[in-house]
Amino acid sequence: APTRPMPWLHATDPMQQARDKMDAAFEFITKMGIPFYCFHDFDLVAEGSSIAESEKRLQAVVDYAKQKQAASGVQLLWGTANL
Repeated sequence: APTRPMPWLHATDPMQQARDKMDAAFEFITKMGIPFYCFHDFDLVAEGSSIAESEKRLQAVVDYAKQKQAASGVQLLWGTANL
């Protein structure tokens, strides 16, 4: 069983999960006063069943992350690929 609750993982839709996780992360980051965040690509959103679907999901969540950055002032320090 999980050792801690992660309500952002309750949604069954991977894009909703990604937005919920981003909302929780930015809430925490802004409350802590942290000016930057980092990520690995598929830490943001689950991979799709194809490269095209994975890229589509990643682009959508990156666009959402940019909205969260603009609203909060938190900046991206780096993003990188999981290789």
